[in-house]
Amino acid sequence: MAMVSQTTGRKTGFFVEPTLVLKAGAPNFKITTQFGLSYMLNEYENSFNYQPFIFSIGLQYSLRSIESERKY
Repeated sequence: MAMVSQTTGRKTGFFVEPTLVLKAGAPNFKITTQFGLSYMLNEYENSFNYQPFIFSIGLQYSLRSIESERKY
């Protein structure tokens, strides 16, 4: 975890964050990754720290009921 020091000003920021999400795996279990960029839309000078690149990786598991998968 990174410690980010913010300024004392109370300005807010608006961002656009386009991303690409990739998933791979079995029907009930997937590995996901996300890549993206973060663009600040405000015209005033940036008064706080932010990361311009986005990257994440995770695991996804579907909790489907065994009963719902049965075919009668």
